[in-house]
Amino acid sequence: MKPYIKTVYSEVTQTVDLESGEVVDVQIKDTKVPVNTKEEFVQLYTSVESKLKSLSLSEERLWTYCILHCDNKNIIRILAYDKQLIFDKWGLAQSTIANATNKLIEANLIFRIGRGTYRVNPIYAWKGSSTDRRTMLTYVLTIECPNC
Repeated sequence: MKPYIKTVYSEVTQTVDLESGEVVDVQIKDTKVPVNTKEEFVQLYTSVESKLKSLSLSEERLWTYCILHCDNKNIIRILAYDKQLIFDKWGLAQSTIANATNKLIEANLIFRIGRGTYRVNPIYAWKGSSTDRRTMLTYVLTIECPNC
């Protein structure tokens, strides 16, 4: 399988004529990383480090499940079928999943947007383009989670 190449960030360098102030050259250097598929690429931000230190192993596993299985708008559904998958993979009982979900909500790592539907906080992780993340951050911080 051919890997998907994801542009992580672009660095723009401008050369300016000192006398006229005119931009005479622009160079763009992209930093890219290979991933197996576009769906597997998740950006984690360093601000999550302090949040992760306070999580138990079961909470870390649930958060990992959320960031790996969310869609490109960071939405994850945790329904009965998903709970069974989590149990099969990590041995987490439904009550443990419920407790871990509440802890992730308290830590603002995820927040509830509907029954059994959550959004992974784009401040800490994002699955999609940087442009879409900026748009989503504005929406999330204004509407869904103003106290995040």
